[in-house]
Amino acid sequence: MLKELSIKNYALIESLNLSFSDKLNIVTGETGAGKSIIIEALELILGSRASGDIIRKGAKSTIITGVFQVTENSELKSILTEHNLIDSDEEELIIRREIDLSGRSKSFCNDRPITLNLLEEIGNFLVDIHGQNEHQILLKQVNQQNLLDRYGNLDSLKNEVRNMYLKWQELLNRLESLQLTQSEREQKIDLYRYQLQEINSANLRLDEDTEIESLLPQIKNAEKIMSLIEQAHKYLYSDEENNIYDSLNKTYKVLNDVSNLSNKELSWTSTLENIISQVKDISIELEQFKSKLDLDPRKLEQLVDRQDLI
Repeated sequence: MLKELSIKNYALIESLNLSFSDKLNIVTGETGAGKSIIIEALELILGSRASGDIIRKGAKSTIITGVFQVTENSELKSILTEHNLIDSDEEELIIRREIDLSGRSKSFCNDRPITLNLLEEIGNFLVDIHGQNEHQILLKQVNQQNLLDRYGNLDSLKNEVRNMYLKWQELLNRLESLQLTQSEREQKIDLYRYQLQEINSANLRLDEDTEIESLLPQIKNAEKIMSLIEQAHKYLYSDEENNIYDSLNKTYKVLNDVSNLSNKELSWTSTLENIISQVKDISIELEQFKSKLDLDPRKLEQLVDRQDLI
C-alpha cells in the first residue's frame, strides 16, 4: 500500500508531498491541473524509463520518493529479503529515484542502491495502474503464475523449491571452486616438477654459491691482483738489491758478529732469524697464490652463468 509520495522538480511540480490513507483516496481537479503528472511520477519509482526532459526548468535533477507498507505481500517480502533490502520484522519500504539532466538515473530501496530491473520487479508487486492503453499486472505471466500458486496454497512449497534452488546454486558454485582449485593444484605440481628437474640437472654442490662468491672477485680482478703480488714479492724477495730479505740477512750477520764479539748470545739474532724464515715463507706463498690466478675470461663467464643458474 502506498502511504506517502514526494515529488521534487518534476515537470511543473517544484515540490509536492502527498499522504494516503488505507482506504479510498481520490485526487480531483480540472484538466491540466497535474493529476497525470502525479501518476507519471509514481510510475517512475515503479521502474518505468525516464529522460532528462522531465526535469523542471531551472533544476538539475528530479527526486521522487514513495513510502509503501508491505506486510500483506509475502511474495514481495521474499524478494526484498533475498536481496537484503528489508529485515523480516520491517513493514515499511522506501523507494527513491533520482534522475539528472542527461537522463541517467539512480534507484534506491531503503537507501540501498538497486538496478532498474530489480526496481521494476519490485514495482510490479506494489501498484497496479489501470488506465487506457496501460499494461495491467494481471497480463504479466509471472503474476498469473503467482496468483495460481496462492490459489492452490502453494506458497510454502514454492518457497521450499526456491530454497532448494538456492542451495543447488551454492553447491554448484562450490563445485566449480573445487574444480578450479584442483586445476590450480595440478598447475603448481607441474611447476614444482619442472623446478625440481631444473635443480637436479644443475648438479649443485654443497656451498657452491659461497665458493663462487669467493672466486668471482679474484677472477674479475686477477690482472690487478697479479700485479700487486709481483710488486710485493719484489719488495720481499727479488734478485735486485735492497729487497727486504737481503736487508734482513745483512742485519742478521751484523748482529751475529756483535754476539760473537761480545761473547754473549743475543735474543735479537734468534728473533731476526725467525723473521727471515717467515719472509721467505711469505714469498713462496705469494708465488703459489700467483700461479693459481686464472686470467682466462671464459672462466669468469662460466662462473657468472653458474651463479645465475643457482
